Amino acid sequence: MSGMPLSDSLFLQELTEDLATGKRKASSVSPSSALQILADIEKCFDDREQTSVEGLKGLVHLSVDWAVTMVVMAPKVMSAEVQDKLVTLWLTFPPLLRDDLHDILSLQNIYQMGFSPDPRDSWFRMEALIVRLCKAELILPLVLEDQCLALTRMEWPQSVLERLASCLQGVVDSWKKHVSAGGFTEQEEEFPQLIDWLIWFWGSPEGGDNFEEDFPDLC
Repeated sequence: MSGMPLSDSLFLQELTEDLATGKRKASSVSPSSALQILADIEKCFDDREQTSVEGLKGLVHLSVDWAVTMVVMAPKVMSAEVQDKLVTLWLTFPPLLRDDLHDILSLQNIYQMGFSPDPRDSWFRMEALIVRLCKAELILPLVLEDQCLALTRMEWPQSVLERLASCLQGVVDSWKKHVSAGGFTEQEEEFPQLIDWLIWFWGSPEGGDNFEEDFPDLC
Protein backbone atom coordinates (compact mmCIF):
# COMPACT_ATOMS: atom_id res chain seq x y z
CA MET A 1 0.00 0.00 0.00
CA SER A 2 1.63 3.25 -1.08
CA GLY A 3 0.60 6.89 -0.82
CA MET A 4 -2.50 8.29 0.81
CA PRO A 5 -6.01 7.36 -0.36
CA LEU A 6 -8.36 9.97 -1.74
CA SER A 7 -11.03 9.26 0.86
CA ASP A 8 -11.69 7.20 3.98
CA SER A 9 -13.73 4.68 2.00
CA LEU A 10 -11.00 4.18 -0.58
CA PHE A 11 -8.43 3.79 2.16
CA LEU A 12 -10.51 1.19 4.02
CA GLN A 13 -11.10 -0.66 0.76
CA GLU A 14 -7.39 -0.64 -0.03
CA LEU A 15 -6.48 -1.87 3.44
CA THR A 16 -9.09 -4.63 3.20
CA GLU A 17 -7.58 -5.79 -0.08
CA ASP A 18 -4.12 -5.76 1.47
CA LEU A 19 -5.45 -7.88 4.30
CA ALA A 20 -6.95 -10.42 1.87
CA THR A 21 -3.70 -10.52 -0.08
CA GLY A 22 -1.77 -11.05 3.10
CA LYS A 23 -3.81 -14.12 3.87
CA ARG A 24 -2.98 -15.60 0.48
CA LYS A 25 0.61 -14.40 0.08
CA ALA A 26 1.80 -13.70 3.59
CA SER A 27 5.35 -14.78 2.75
CA SER A 28 5.67 -11.70 0.52
CA VAL A 29 5.09 -9.34 3.48
CA SER A 30 8.17 -8.07 5.32
CA PRO A 31 8.54 -6.14 8.59
CA SER A 32 9.45 -3.04 6.57
CA SER A 33 6.30 -3.28 4.44
CA ALA A 34 4.27 -3.89 7.60
CA LEU A 35 5.67 -0.71 9.12
CA GLN A 36 4.69 1.17 5.96
CA ILE A 37 1.12 -0.10 6.24
CA LEU A 38 0.98 1.09 9.84
CA ALA A 39 2.45 4.45 8.86
CA ASP A 40 -0.33 4.86 6.28
CA ILE A 41 -2.96 4.07 8.93
CA GLU A 42 -1.34 6.59 11.26
CA LYS A 43 -1.42 9.28 8.55
CA CYS A 44 -5.12 8.65 8.04
CA PHE A 45 -5.73 8.99 11.77
CA ASP A 46 -3.72 12.23 11.85
CA ASP A 47 -6.39 13.58 9.48
CA ARG A 48 -9.14 12.47 11.89
CA GLU A 49 -10.91 15.84 11.81
CA GLN A 50 -12.04 14.87 8.31
CA THR A 51 -12.66 11.25 9.25
CA SER A 52 -16.03 10.04 10.48
CA VAL A 53 -16.40 8.09 13.72
CA GLU A 54 -17.40 5.06 11.68
CA GLY A 55 -14.28 5.53 9.58
CA LEU A 56 -12.09 5.55 12.68
CA LYS A 57 -13.85 2.44 14.02
CA GLY A 58 -13.18 0.80 10.68
CA LEU A 59 -9.49 1.65 10.93
CA VAL A 60 -9.23 0.09 14.38
CA HIS A 61 -11.12 -3.03 13.28
CA LEU A 62 -9.03 -3.51 10.15
CA SER A 63 -5.76 -2.89 11.96
CA VAL A 64 -6.63 -5.51 14.59
CA ASP A 65 -7.77 -7.97 11.89
CA TRP A 66 -4.55 -7.30 9.95
CA ALA A 67 -2.41 -7.83 13.07
CA VAL A 68 -4.04 -11.19 13.82
CA THR A 69 -3.64 -12.23 10.18
CA MET A 70 0.08 -11.47 10.36
CA VAL A 71 0.42 -13.38 13.64
CA VAL A 72 -1.25 -16.40 12.03
CA MET A 73 0.10 -16.40 8.47
CA ALA A 74 3.38 -14.48 8.71
CA PRO A 75 4.52 -14.49 12.35
CA LYS A 76 8.04 -13.36 11.54
CA VAL A 77 6.58 -10.10 10.23
CA MET A 78 5.34 -9.35 13.75
CA SER A 79 8.73 -8.24 15.04
CA ALA A 80 9.13 -6.30 18.27
CA GLU A 81 9.34 -3.09 16.25
CA VAL A 82 6.12 -3.83 14.38
CA GLN A 83 4.29 -4.77 17.57
CA ASP A 84 5.50 -1.64 19.35
CA LYS A 85 4.31 0.43 16.40
CA LEU A 86 0.90 -1.24 16.56
CA VAL A 87 0.54 -0.51 20.27
CA THR A 88 1.60 3.11 19.76
CA LEU A 89 -0.96 3.42 16.97
CA TRP A 90 -3.79 1.92 19.01
CA LEU A 91 -3.00 4.23 21.93
CA THR A 92 -3.71 7.22 19.68
CA PHE A 93 -7.32 6.10 19.18
CA PRO A 94 -9.94 7.23 21.73
CA PRO A 95 -10.73 4.48 24.31
CA LEU A 96 -14.31 4.15 23.07
CA LEU A 97 -13.02 3.06 19.65
CA ARG A 98 -10.73 0.29 20.94
CA ASP A 99 -13.33 -2.40 21.61
CA ASP A 100 -11.90 -4.64 18.87
CA LEU A 101 -8.75 -5.06 20.95
CA HIS A 102 -10.87 -6.78 23.57
CA ASP A 103 -11.47 -9.60 21.09
CA ILE A 104 -7.82 -10.50 20.54
CA LEU A 105 -8.57 -14.02 21.87
CA SER A 106 -11.97 -14.32 20.23
CA LEU A 107 -13.37 -17.62 19.01
CA GLN A 108 -12.66 -16.59 15.42
CA ASN A 109 -9.06 -15.62 16.12
CA ILE A 110 -8.29 -18.82 18.02
CA TYR A 111 -9.84 -20.78 15.15
CA GLN A 112 -7.61 -18.91 12.68
CA MET A 113 -4.53 -19.79 14.73
CA GLY A 114 -5.11 -23.38 13.69
CA PHE A 115 -4.21 -22.46 10.10
CA SER A 116 -0.76 -21.14 10.93
CA PRO A 117 2.07 -22.71 8.91
CA ASP A 118 4.25 -22.29 12.03
CA PRO A 119 1.99 -22.67 15.11
CA ARG A 120 4.82 -22.41 17.62
CA ASP A 121 6.01 -19.07 16.26
CA SER A 122 2.46 -17.75 15.84
CA TRP A 123 1.58 -18.46 19.45
CA PHE A 124 4.87 -16.92 20.57
CA ARG A 125 4.02 -13.71 18.67
CA MET A 126 0.47 -13.74 20.01
CA GLU A 127 1.79 -14.01 23.55
CA ALA A 128 4.18 -11.10 22.98
CA LEU A 129 1.37 -8.98 21.51
CA ILE A 130 -0.98 -9.65 24.42
CA VAL A 131 1.79 -8.80 26.91
CA ARG A 132 2.31 -5.46 25.16
CA LEU A 133 -1.42 -4.75 25.16
CA CYS A 134 -1.64 -5.47 28.88
CA LYS A 135 1.38 -3.34 29.76
CA ALA A 136 -0.06 -0.46 27.74
CA GLU A 137 -3.40 -0.98 29.56
CA LEU A 138 -5.15 -1.47 26.23
CA ILE A 139 -6.40 -4.78 27.66
CA LEU A 140 -6.98 -5.39 31.37
CA PRO A 141 -6.68 -8.81 33.06
CA LEU A 142 -10.44 -8.96 33.64
CA VAL A 143 -11.04 -8.50 29.91
CA LEU A 144 -8.79 -11.48 29.17
CA GLU A 145 -10.71 -13.47 31.76
CA ASP A 146 -13.97 -12.75 29.91
CA GLN A 147 -12.42 -13.85 26.62
CA CYS A 148 -11.15 -17.06 28.17
CA LEU A 149 -14.57 -17.83 29.62
CA ALA A 150 -16.09 -17.39 26.16
CA LEU A 151 -13.57 -19.91 24.79
CA THR A 152 -14.76 -22.56 27.27
CA ARG A 153 -18.11 -22.69 25.45
CA MET A 154 -16.47 -24.43 22.49
CA GLU A 155 -14.68 -27.73 22.13
CA TRP A 156 -11.09 -27.37 20.91
CA PRO A 157 -8.41 -29.86 19.90
CA GLN A 158 -6.11 -30.59 22.83
CA SER A 159 -3.15 -29.26 20.83
CA VAL A 160 -4.86 -25.85 20.57
CA LEU A 161 -5.73 -25.82 24.28
CA GLU A 162 -2.15 -26.65 25.27
CA ARG A 163 -0.75 -23.86 23.09
CA LEU A 164 -3.34 -21.45 24.46
CA ALA A 165 -2.43 -22.45 28.01
CA SER A 166 1.26 -21.93 27.30
CA CYS A 167 0.51 -18.53 25.75
CA LEU A 168 -1.52 -17.41 28.77
CA GLN A 169 1.12 -18.69 31.18
CA GLY A 170 3.69 -16.55 29.41
CA VAL A 171 1.38 -13.54 29.61
CA VAL A 172 0.74 -14.05 33.33
CA ASP A 173 4.46 -14.55 34.10
CA SER A 174 5.41 -11.41 32.16
CA TRP A 175 2.66 -9.44 33.88
CA LYS A 176 3.86 -10.53 37.33
CA LYS A 177 7.37 -9.29 36.50
CA HIS A 178 5.85 -6.04 35.24
CA VAL A 179 3.87 -5.60 38.46
CA SER A 180 6.83 -6.46 40.73
CA ALA A 181 8.79 -3.72 38.98
CA GLY A 182 6.01 -1.24 39.78
CA GLY A 183 4.92 -1.11 36.16
CA PHE A 184 1.23 -0.50 36.73
CA THR A 185 -0.92 2.53 37.50
CA GLU A 186 -4.36 2.51 39.07
CA GLN A 187 -5.61 -0.38 36.99
CA GLU A 188 -6.15 -3.95 38.17
CA GLU A 189 -2.67 -5.32 38.74
CA GLU A 190 -3.36 -9.01 39.27
CA PHE A 191 -4.74 -11.63 36.92
CA PRO A 192 -7.92 -13.33 38.15
CA GLN A 193 -7.30 -16.75 39.70
CA LEU A 194 -9.69 -18.23 37.18
CA ILE A 195 -7.08 -17.73 34.46
CA ASP A 196 -4.57 -19.74 36.52
CA TRP A 197 -7.15 -22.50 36.75
CA LEU A 198 -7.84 -22.43 33.01
CA ILE A 199 -4.11 -22.57 32.29
CA TRP A 200 -3.91 -25.68 34.43
CA PHE A 201 -7.06 -27.24 32.95
CA TRP A 202 -6.25 -26.53 29.30
CA GLY A 203 -2.61 -27.53 29.72
CA SER A 204 -3.46 -30.90 31.23
CA PRO A 205 -3.07 -33.74 28.68
CA GLU A 206 -5.92 -35.55 30.48
CA GLY A 207 -8.16 -32.51 30.09
CA GLY A 208 -8.85 -32.41 33.82
CA ASP A 209 -9.40 -36.13 34.41
CA ASN A 210 -7.58 -35.80 37.76
CA PHE A 211 -9.86 -32.91 38.69
CA GLU A 212 -10.32 -33.67 42.40
CA GLU A 213 -6.67 -34.51 43.08
CA ASP A 214 -4.70 -31.93 41.12
CA PHE A 215 -6.88 -28.93 40.64
CA PRO A 216 -5.55 -25.69 42.17
CA ASP A 217 -7.73 -24.11 44.84
CA LEU A 218 -9.76 -21.05 43.95
CA CYS A 219 -10.43 -18.55 46.71
